[in-house]
Amino acid sequence: MRFIFLIGHPAHVHFNKYIIRELRERGHEIVVLARDKEISITLLNNYGIDHEIISEQNDRLSASEQIRTLYKTFIHAKNFQPDVITGIGGLTASHAATIANTNSFIFTDSENATLQNKLAFPFADRIYTPESYKDDIGTKQIRYPGYHELAYLHPNRFSPDTNVLERNGVDPNGCYSLVRFVNWEAFHDIGIAGFQRQQKRKLINSLSDQGNVYITSEKPLPSEFEKYRLPVPPHEIHHLLSFADLYVGDSGTMATEAAILGTPSVRYRPTSEKRDPGNFIELEHKYGLLYSSSNTNGVVEKAVQWLTDDDIRKQQKNRDRLLNDKVDVTEYVVNSITNLGSKSK
Repeated sequence: MRFIFLIGHPAHVHFNKYIIRELRERGHEIVVLARDKEISITLLNNYGIDHEIISEQNDRLSASEQIRTLYKTFIHAKNFQPDVITGIGGLTASHAATIANTNSFIFTDSENATLQNKLAFPFADRIYTPESYKDDIGTKQIRYPGYHELAYLHPNRFSPDTNVLERNGVDPNGCYSLVRFVNWEAFHDIGIAGFQRQQKRKLINSLSDQGNVYITSEKPLPSEFEKYRLPVPPHEIHHLLSFADLYVGDSGTMATEAAILGTPSVRYRPTSEKRDPGNFIELEHKYGLLYSSSNTNGVVEKAVQWLTDDDIRKQQKNRDRLLNDKVDVTEYVVNSITNLGSKSK
């Protein structure tokens, strides 16, 4: 079979990297089309994934850029004749596949991406969501027991390695926190924002009193925070996250990654819990692996509390329970899309 994979964000690289590898090992043909956003291209290169850049870096994907991306995807589909076009979010994938008269399989875990979902879902052939997804999309929806992050952080796919930390000057046995700041420029982020400069300063100062702090940020770091810059290469960040005593930030993806790895995870959300996607609600209320708050002071207080509580890091049983309930998402996706994809439109 032939597949086109659309990569629009670094998280899409992580989600797809083992899926692409497995498909290629099974003899399927793959074309990867990527948007040059943040470190997406760096990650693709580090993972040895051949790709073509079809869209340049922009803070937010504009209508004109979306049209250009759609056109370039369609041209590739016309020449390559894929059985399936797939992507996370699925706006370009579903539209390009419709024009090219092929299948579109899209993946989403973001109920709050209302505009993107409204534009993508009617044109998609299959819409994969976690079981925790709150919305009923209809007959196209395929629910699976997992999260996007389990495509690359399931124990079958990822083993934390202390050597990665040591060769980058990090003591895996020392106390440290990992902080993530995003730029809030996605489609579904319109009208909301994350930590402001003063709030970031308060958070970092509070954590620094307990141990080292390492920051990963979508936006350039202000000079006052430069000394906290991430000490490991971006493609090795999950090793750093796995051995951290705490994760805290306004990135939902990394908050989920931390929770799955068993790292205490404190997440700032700029909206009410009512608007939260189901995966965050499940991680917090069913598994106790995440704490979310729309109050920055509450985030700081909880972060310090968890960082100084020796018992929090030892609650491995909650992670074990999660892993018993969920699947290796890479294996699930590969088996599912090859079975469904073999039935052409």
